[in-house]
Amino acid sequence: MNTYKKEDFIYTSCYCEENVYKLCEKLNKNFSIPLSRIYAVFISNEDKEVLFWKQKSQSNNFYPVVWDYHVIAIVKEEEGQPNIIFDLDSTLPFPCEFNVYLLNAIYPRQFARIVNEHQGLFRVIPAEMYFKNFASDRSHMLDSDGNWLKPPPDYPPIETKECSMNIDQFINMTSNTESEKFGTVYSLKSFIDLFMNKN
Repeated sequence: MNTYKKEDFIYTSCYCEENVYKLCEKLNKNFSIPLSRIYAVFISNEDKEVLFWKQKSQSNNFYPVVWDYHVIAIVKEEEGQPNIIFDLDSTLPFPCEFNVYLLNAIYPRQFARIVNEHQGLFRVIPAEMYFKNFASDRSHMLDSDGNWLKPPPDYPPIETKECSMNIDQFINMTSNTESEKFGTVYSLKSFIDLFMNKN
């Protein structure tokens, strides 16, 4: 079994989509996990207000953080092993079993009412599709004067041969419900059915 440490992965605050891109690369190249088992997951909704608990940007873990979107990685393990989530912004174990992350970060049962009011949708993108199609020139992190809202990563922006910026296509949960470029959008229930550890 692989041993993972957060410090082994590239991390830039507020650039979760790029953190996950680089994390998926490393899981494949350094930890020999087949791309067929690795997924990037964008989580957002029409209002761009989704709640997450156990995030390191919130000093009190009792309260949630409200993100416009968040991105995590999931590894679908082999038969008999639990599926795991990688979230470099979480205070939960790293990586975290899917069921544990679900009930602590996404859907704590004691807060079910407010979670339902801000229900997120889940765009699941196979890693190979993500590598082929994701692009960000980071312009969404510039203010109206062209200043960085948060310092960018120190490596070049991620782009494809055809595109330099398409992050909105991944964040948008109201179109491209199923796409050969941008993955598939799932409801919470369908997302759970897809990845929940049954035993």
